[in-house]
Amino acid sequence: MFVTFRFRLLGILVGINISVLLLGGAAYYFLGDVNNRLENLTQGIYARLEITNHLREAADARAISVRNLALLTDPASRAQQVRDFEQRQAETRQAIEALKAAVAVAGVPAEVKSKVAAIAGVEERYRPVADTIVQLLKDGKHDEALSQIERVCSPTLRELTAAITEYMTVTEQRTKEYVKDTESTTHWQRSVLLGAAIAAALLAGILGTLLRRNIRATLGAEPEELKASLGLMAEGDLSEATAAGSSDHDSLCGAMARMRQRVGSIVRQVRASSDSIATGSTQIAIGNADLSQRTEEQAGSLQQTAATLVQLSSTVRNNAEGAKQANQLAQGAADVASQGGEVVGQVVAT
Repeated sequence: MFVTFRFRLLGILVGINISVLLLGGAAYYFLGDVNNRLENLTQGIYARLEITNHLREAADARAISVRNLALLTDPASRAQQVRDFEQRQAETRQAIEALKAAVAVAGVPAEVKSKVAAIAGVEERYRPVADTIVQLLKDGKHDEALSQIERVCSPTLRELTAAITEYMTVTEQRTKEYVKDTESTTHWQRSVLLGAAIAAALLAGILGTLLRRNIRATLGAEPEELKASLGLMAEGDLSEATAAGSSDHDSLCGAMARMRQRVGSIVRQVRASSDSIATGSTQIAIGNADLSQRTEEQAGSLQQTAATLVQLSSTVRNNAEGAKQANQLAQGAADVASQGGEVVGQVVAT
C-alpha cells in the first residue's frame, strides 16, 4: 500500500503531539491532585485544628473569667469579668458551631465527627453550669457558686479539656498519616511523570529519527546536497558529479538523476543533430557555390547561344529571302515551261 509523504509526516507529528498532550495531561492531573490534597489539608484538617485551638483558648479564658469573678471583690473589676465571661461564652459557642459545620462536609472520617460531637456534648453541659455560677456570683451567693464550681464546673471543664485534647491528638495523628500518604503519592506521581517524560523523549527521538530517515528516503540525499546538485544543473552542468550520492530509484534525487540522464541524452542527440545539420549546411554552401559558378558558366554559354541564335536568325532571314527569290525564279520557270508546253503542243498539232 502506497503511503504519501504528507501522510507519513502528519502521522509522525501527530504521534509526537499525542505523547506531549498525554504527558501534559498527566502532569495537570497530578498537580490537581496535589492541589486538592493541599487544599484539603489547609482548608480541612488545619482549619478545623485552628478552630479547635480557638475553642480551647476561649474555654480556658471563660474559666479564668469565672475564677476571677469568684475571687475579686471590686465591683468594677467584677463587672469587667462578667463582660469577659459573656464574650468568651459567645466565642465558645461560635467556635463549637464552626467546628460542627467544618466536620459536616463530605470526606470527614466518622471518628473525627464523633470527637467533635463529644466536644459539643460536653460544652452543652458546661455552658448552662457556667451561666448558673456567674449568676450566683452576681447575686452574691458566693458559697453556693464555689460549691457549683467544685462539684460540677471543674469536672465538666476537665472533661471538655480532655475531649478537646483527644480531638487534637486524633487530628495530629491524621495529619501525620495524611502528610505521609501525600508524600508517598507525590513520590509515585513524580516517578510516573519522570517515566512518562523519558518515554515521551524516547518516542520523540524515535519518531524524529524515522522522520529524518523518511525525508532522506524521499529526497534521496541531504537537502543541502540536493540544493547544490540542483544549482549545478541549473547552471547547465549535467555531469555525473551533480548526482548527490547513490540515491534510491524512487527518491527525488533518483528521479532527478534519471532526469539528468534523460536531459543529457537529449542534449547529446540535439548536439549530434546540430553537427549533422552543420555538416549538411556546409555541403549545401559548397553546392551553392558550385551551382553559382555553374550558373555563371551557363549564363555565359547562354549569352554565346543567344549571339549564335541571333546570327542564325539573320541567316534564316537571308535563307528565307533566297528561298523567296528561288520561288519566284521557279515560278517564272514554271510559267516558261508552261508556255513551252503550249508551244510544243502547238508544234505537235502542227
